[in-house]
Amino acid sequence: MPLRILSAEWVVPVAAPPFRGGGVLVDGEQIIGVGPAPELLRSAPGTAITDLGHAALMPGFVNLHAHLELTAMRGYLEEPRFMPWLMRVVSGRRRLGEEDLRASALAGAVESVRAGITTIADIGQSNHGFHAMSQVGVRGVFFQEIVCLQAEDVDQVFHEFEGRIAPLLDRQSKRLGVGVSPHSPCTVRPEMFERLMTWWRASPRPVTIHTAESIAELEWLKNGTGDFASLLGGTDFPPDPPGCSPIAYLDRLGLLEAGPLLAHAIHTDRHDIELIARHHCAVAHCPKSNAKLGQGIMPLQAFQAAGITVGLGTDSAGSNNVLDIIDEARFCGLIHRASNRNAALLPAGELLRMATIEGARALGWQDRIGTLEPGKQADLIAIDLSRIGLQPIHDVEAAVVFASAAGDVKFVMVQGEPLFKAGRMTSVSEQETALGLVKAGMRLDESTASAPEP
Repeated sequence: MPLRILSAEWVVPVAAPPFRGGGVLVDGEQIIGVGPAPELLRSAPGTAITDLGHAALMPGFVNLHAHLELTAMRGYLEEPRFMPWLMRVVSGRRRLGEEDLRASALAGAVESVRAGITTIADIGQSNHGFHAMSQVGVRGVFFQEIVCLQAEDVDQVFHEFEGRIAPLLDRQSKRLGVGVSPHSPCTVRPEMFERLMTWWRASPRPVTIHTAESIAELEWLKNGTGDFASLLGGTDFPPDPPGCSPIAYLDRLGLLEAGPLLAHAIHTDRHDIELIARHHCAVAHCPKSNAKLGQGIMPLQAFQAAGITVGLGTDSAGSNNVLDIIDEARFCGLIHRASNRNAALLPAGELLRMATIEGARALGWQDRIGTLEPGKQADLIAIDLSRIGLQPIHDVEAAVVFASAAGDVKFVMVQGEPLFKAGRMTSVSEQETALGLVKAGMRLDESTASAPEP
């Protein structure tokens, strides 16, 4: 593939201050130069230039926590109470057939790319998220999810997990990796955690887990009370609560040894934060999902002060409604400023770091992606700045975070391959993808009308 220069009115490298009239020199899948467009052209005479116009050229966004296969549940999960919401996720997912889950995952991947997300950490019980990311061309890690409540099911569930993940491990690539996700401390038996850690030690893989997400989780683990106690009362799940926080419980189980990516981590205290830092775990902060479900606000400043890497995640379209990291970054900044009564917190540049390089660092990919620098992969996006709602541009980082939206993304490239340009996806038909998503949504509506909730 010949050398190319991508230029725009603004370049936002994230690793350095933004500048005007710049560009990025790309050789195949790699960035080999970042700077003023004339200088790049002098260094590579005759190189073709793609001028993206009045736009901000920047690294692609990293979504640290997603459930692409649940995209069809957008608007279906408006239950305000956490446990009924969770049970509705379970029952709704059972009503979706394989074709529905496939369409749902593909639609989520397309929506993500159109929003400038070039890397996704996706969790799924099926493997359709892996195939959707592969088909669309986005970078990411697919985490095969495990849920196991009954002791009698441990062998079967683990056998099924090995059967699902084996073919995915064979299909890993430079762009797409595979990991494991025990769902949460309250939905996976201690014996399964032990089995998974034995498997992990034999061949370490990325690990992620939902933890310290809900008040119900905290109540059950500390006191054996609350909504999870009611749910687990019909199982042979250990009846005695461990009497500690979710993070401390994961430490007892040995899971923190794997340095898992911790999703949510809202209900954490000083001791929890020390454990997370000691085991070099990263955190996926999902402020919109946490707020919508009324579960609280993660102590972000305490995590950052402890040197813990924190990036941003959207969670699913079922809990967030949109897969938009710009919106997530904006909400993150606003909610933490408001709750701390401190407008100096989280300036636009820091929020962009959380949406890019900090997400890359959380996945261990900071040397590959997350900034525009020579030697890194050509994962980059352009955000159109011409809309009147973004004018005038006094501070381009503030314009991106506090005024732009997913719909302003005009160009997306991953590993030197354009995935979205001229208003269209390059790898899939959006019309067919949207039709599949609508059909999956209709299946949920039909099932809801004919079947009672559990």
